[in-house]
Amino acid sequence: MLFHNGASLFLWVKALTIVVYLINRLPSSTLNLESPYFTPHVTHPDYFSLGVFEFKCFPYTWYTKQHKFDPKAVIYIFVGYNHKHKVYKYFHPSSKIIFIYRHVVFDESFFPFKKISEL
Repeated sequence: MLFHNGASLFLWVKALTIVVYLINRLPSSTLNLESPYFTPHVTHPDYFSLGVFEFKCFPYTWYTKQHKFDPKAVIYIFVGYNHKHKVYKYFHPSSKIIFIYRHVVFDESFFPFKKISEL
């Protein structure tokens, strides 16, 4: 995931947590084609909320606006899931801080860390 998206190596821990998150939701032959998620929860996981690591996204930030001319969304980079709640983790490149938001719009066609020559 890191090399395909051209991601920075300082986000390798976030990539590893996404891999573990996905492995726990994929069917396993040792569990009779049930996922490890199914055993404790007795429900199948939701695959519609999955996202691609390191793509551009726009979380809604209407509750942090100072006045009506502030931007409604800012560009962030998707870096993971929260294991307790149905929210996503995002990296803000200019401030180098990871935020957690629930309402977001994804742009899966653009990888911010990928060089133009590699596309």
